[in-house]
Amino acid sequence: MRTFGRKFWILALLLIGGVLSQRVQAQSISTVSPFLPQSGATTAVTENSPIELRGILATASGPLFGLFDPVKKLGGWVKLKEAGRDFTVLSHDAANDAVTVEYQGRVLSLALKASKIESMPAMAVALPRSMTGPQIASAPTVDEAKRLEAVAAEVARRRQQRQAAMQQAPQVPVQQPLQPPVRR
Repeated sequence: MRTFGRKFWILALLLIGGVLSQRVQAQSISTVSPFLPQSGATTAVTENSPIELRGILATASGPLFGLFDPVKKLGGWVKLKEAGRDFTVLSHDAANDAVTVEYQGRVLSLALKASKIESMPAMAVALPRSMTGPQIASAPTVDEAKRLEAVAAEVARRRQQRQAAMQQAPQVPVQQPLQPPVRR
């Protein structure tokens, strides 16, 4: 009977320990996936804002925010909570690429402006002859042939002059470096 009692208590303790460890594990498992977009954490973007967030740049000293005023056609890169401009970035939401900005006494929420890529209409472009493919060489005209002969004759004449000048130039002997005197 004693062995049955011990076995019962050991089995009961193991069973209770297993149930408690499962509860602890269930509570520690996150139900939020880091790979899914955050649905509830979106920042309400201010519509028709007088300034735009055009870029976010990560640097060693912290992020820089590219803000642009389309009316004044002025922009600049500012740090978080940097004073001295018309606008001050109060906070940054990295998950949504958004910032909260104080501008002329108003607090605005700005999202990163999406770039627009527009294709240009197809146009007929006249390419230079060298880009349109291989060209068949046409026979040179009489004037072209005379010009090419004159160029070849001038090249030959200059080459002969250069060779004659090199032969007439006195040869400068190469001096041997002086050796230090030998001491005995």
